[in-house]
This record gives sequence, structure tokens and C-alpha cells, in this order.
Amino acid sequence: MIRDINIEEGEILTKIGLNIAYYRKLKSLTQNELADKAKISRTQASHLEAPNVYVNPTVITLKRVADALEIPLHVLMKIREDD
Repeated sequence: MIRDINIEEGEILTKIGLNIAYYRKLKSLTQNELADKAKISRTQASHLEAPNVYVNPTVITLKRVADALEIPLHVLMKIREDD
């Protein structure tokens, strides 16, 4: 978890986590199933989606998650300004 993070960075991480949760649910996957497909731990999958847990995933982790969700990486990282 990140300790020295500003509000803007926290909001970005939260939005990425919400994107992960949205696309996971759209695919009707549990966090366990996503974790298995992405080759990450269930705890890591849970932390990525948690809006109050700031996890700064590596690009490789995000790519694995995007691949598991069958979406391009840039879609997963899209930050909408209207949120």
C-alpha cells in the first residue's frame, strides 16, 4: 500500500480500481476468477478494486488484469473527467 500519496493520485488509483470492478462484473467474474486468470493473488485483486486501499500496481499487473478481462490496457486505465 502507498503511504505518501496525494489526493489526485489516490483518485486516479480509485478510478482504475472502479474500472477493474466494472469490467470484472461485466464479464460475470468473481475476484477469485479474475485473480486466477490474471495470475495474481485474490488479495491483490481485492485491493486493486477497493476504493479505500491505495495500491499502486505495476504496468505488468495491469496488463495481466486487462488481458484476463479481454480488454485493451488503455480501456482499463481510462480516467473519465466526469466522475
